[in-house]
Amino acid sequence: MTKRNPQYASPADAERLAQDWTKAQLSCRLYGHIWQPLRATFHQTYRYFSTVQRCPRCKSERHTELNERGHVVSTSIHYADGYLAERVGRIVGDSKDALRLVALHRVYNLEAVTDPDARARSRAGRELSEGAA
Repeated sequence: MTKRNPQYASPADAERLAQDWTKAQLSCRLYGHIWQPLRATFHQTYRYFSTVQRCPRCKSERHTELNERGHVVSTSIHYADGYLAERVGRIVGDSKDALRLVALHRVYNLEAVTDPDARARSRAGRELSEGAA
């Protein structure tokens, strides 16, 4: 068996891909899916259960098969159109950081604050202040 070397996306690749994603897809990429039960079936002939969960944000579905004891036999995810970043590589490290910056502008209602006390009130501001002391 030959091991594959994983490919990694560059920050520029991640930013480019994020432009085509919806806010929901970007949120799921960063924070994970919010799986909710959709349906469950017991297949009597083969004596196993199958479940389907759907993420209400991006509409991806997770399919799971379990034996009669509840042991997971297989799991697969059917991603919504446009979700996968094919032929670009894994989005980790600096590339994931780039996505977080994109999300600040697209997912959040980013507010610029000029109040010098606002930094002290934020958690990051408190940590920076404690580190300088």
